[in-house]
Amino acid sequence: NSTTGTFYKTLEPNVSTKVKYCCKNRKIETVVTRLRFGKCCLNKYLKDIKRHETGLCNKCKVDETVGHFYTVLR
Repeated sequence: NSTTGTFYKTLEPNVSTKVKYCCKNRKIETVVTRLRFGKCCLNKYLKDIKRHETGLCNKCKVDETVGHFYTVLR
């Protein structure tokens, strides 16, 4: 019933010790993990840590989340 960790719970509803992603290149592994958790330098996250005023995509004017970023790349 806790509200903390709800974002991660949507990614991984069941607790598991299984490794989610493994790469020999630490930098790539770090980027993938940050994208999975939504803790990367996109405007929505930057707004959450008070580094961006609106958190909106500069082009579309909607929340710039990982999901939005992914759809724009496609």
